[in-house]
Amino acid sequence: MNSSLHNYLKTHRKRTGLYQGHVARLLGGRTETIVVRHEKAQRVPSLKVALAYAIVYRTSVDELFAGLREETESQVRERAAKLLEVVEDELLREHLKGLVDDPDIRLVPCEE
Repeated sequence: MNSSLHNYLKTHRKRTGLYQGHVARLLGGRTETIVVRHEKAQRVPSLKVALAYAIVYRTSVDELFAGLREETESQVRERAAKLLEVVEDELLREHLKGLVDDPDIRLVPCEE
């Protein structure tokens, strides 16, 4: 992982003026213990809790968990490169090449 913090939860909490106990209550908890563990990257929150943090701090999950996102993106790219070596279907190969080669992977809506 590069120099990014694993997450920016504490930074955003400080900007809002909320205490860990306040955030815990907004997330549906009773004590700040889980917020402390998330801020110190000792635990990764569930998707539902990560979305709640994004709502509380009025920002994106990507921004809150930038370091974790970068780490995950790197892992997915490595897996895509390995899968590309064995896949024969041209449509799938094209998609995998995009994952491996695109320096700025972003989510796009799926068209049916």
